[in-house]
Amino acid sequence: MVIIKNPIGDGLNVFRAPFTSVYQGADLHPPDKAVDRLNADIQDLASILLAALCILPAARLLPSNAGGIVRSDLLRLVSGITSDDFHLDQVKPLCTYQPMNRYGIV
Repeated sequence: MVIIKNPIGDGLNVFRAPFTSVYQGADLHPPDKAVDRLNADIQDLASILLAALCILPAARLLPSNAGGIVRSDLLRLVSGITSDDFHLDQVKPLCTYQPMNRYGIV
């Protein structure tokens, strides 16, 4: 119900633009493997995506499985991305699912 009342709409446009730019500039084929080849950019893309998700109204309303709200989980991920111990493979699915589906890349 929270998602229906607070849709994402254009809330991820700030992420779609750099993702599309990196993807098209790299001329990566096959498309479903594009993010695997963007290791240098994945940290930046993940940071942009998580920041965009944090400001969505639903992120402040959805409960987290860890307790609290989803926004708190996203903020922890944002700070973790810059850590040397963070494995970027954990956020690659976030960087591929929504934008690639929207643009028909996969």
